[in-house]
Amino acid sequence: RPVLAMPLPDQAAAVGNVFQFTIDPSSFVDPDAGTTLVFSAVRADGGPLPTWLTFDPVKPSFTGVPAAEDRSRMEIVVTATDPTGLAVMDTFALEVAGLPQGATGIITLEEETSYTFTSEDFPFADPFDTPPDTLTRVRLTTVPAIGSLRLNGNPVANGDVVPLVPTPG
Repeated sequence: RPVLAMPLPDQAAAVGNVFQFTIDPSSFVDPDAGTTLVFSAVRADGGPLPTWLTFDPVKPSFTGVPAAEDRSRMEIVVTATDPTGLAVMDTFALEVAGLPQGATGIITLEEETSYTFTSEDFPFADPFDTPPDTLTRVRLTTVPAIGSLRLNGNPVANGDVVPLVPTPG
């Protein structure tokens, strides 16, 4: 009968980065010499792995690149089965983190006025950074079609990145 010799460690994946986790060969063992174990993996609720995550039962290993919408924490069950059908399981947590969560900063100005953007105009929080980062610039995604926006006398357009003035604090 296979046994769990070393529990699987919890894992962390970062949005937009390659995640790879190979199960240590000494994690699941069978006391019968020469026994080859067959591996499988599912979510702890019995559902399939997320589409971004691939499990190779031969290595056994996990690989994939999570996107922003994959941010979550899930439990994954790995099962090792011997040729007689006897099995052992272990569960590990996989947390997908990354990309700070922000609020849309909408600034409305009267004609012929100026405004200095500050970090308070675009609040965000990144619970996975220690210490927290400071927001230093933003990308403008919508600039009104009527009128103009200028930075230090130069026109600013959709897609431009503008610096922020740090908020004292």
